[in-house]
Amino acid sequence: MRDDIHKSAPVNAGWRRFLKHCANDADRDVRAFESAHMAIVKDCNRELSPQFLSALTGRCEDGQHTLFGGKLAGINSVEDLGGKGHVLEQRVLERVRFRELAGSLDRAAFERSVTEVIQERMDSQARALHGHVLKDRGNGVKECVHAINQCMKAISPEGLAKQLISGAGKIALPSSSSATVGLDDNLLKGRHGR
Repeated sequence: MRDDIHKSAPVNAGWRRFLKHCANDADRDVRAFESAHMAIVKDCNRELSPQFLSALTGRCEDGQHTLFGGKLAGINSVEDLGGKGHVLEQRVLERVRFRELAGSLDRAAFERSVTEVIQERMDSQARALHGHVLKDRGNGVKECVHAINQCMKAISPEGLAKQLISGAGKIALPSSSSATVGLDDNLLKGRHGR
């Protein structure tokens, strides 16, 4: 497998970074998981606005709306709830509407809807990465695909959904365990003989 396979992947930069770590033997464990987690968190923070989540949470928890034709009465689009029209917002609203039609709509049903949408995004990105890697063939493809699968299984969409809903519409970005090096750091510090 090529070393630069991530550069032409049909996904955004965060998911390309994840693929780069999955393709590299040394980065397949911790760094790959961190980059996958960071990519899905950034997708959620970018495509699920705090105003949209707050308005939808209020609608789901408000018992008075049920007296006048449903909790989502008068909502025609995500923009009516303060959303920006992103794909994840649209998918959440579709799921919530379906749940309202199927029965009662409460906070738990809303959390399930957000969880399912996050899982769908993770699955679609994994499929895109699988297809891209499998086109390449060669050494390391099997290990790379396995690393993609393992990282996706390790991420909890339920936990992300709860953080997103209870955290004012944003998930705190995870801190990296890798040490960063500043421009003024002496990389030779501590080495003898130099």
